[in-house]
Amino acid sequence: MMAIRIELWTDGHLADGTEAWWDGMEAALTNDTSAEYPLLDRVDPYNDVVFVHGELDGLASELRTIMVHAHEGVQALVLKLIELCLAGTTARDAQLKFFGD
Repeated sequence: MMAIRIELWTDGHLADGTEAWWDGMEAALTNDTSAEYPLLDRVDPYNDVVFVHGELDGLASELRTIMVHAHEGVQALVLKLIELCLAGTTARDAQLKFFGD
């Protein structure tokens, strides 16, 4: 299993976050994630990635698409990630950081 820590930083301060197993999310993604989910494809459970303020709307959109076919075990994580994206878009400066193992 691959745990990943996710933190929302707004205006230089830690605003919210979560930690979850990423295995279920990987299973929810199709084989060709780079074409269908170019932002989510950047998340690697073994490395770190940062999404900046201007990318959060697009990331939320990709997550909403996944929510349609996500199995029950992944839905809570997808909803939390959408919530973090939306909270980030209301700040002047936001970063959504994913920290892999």
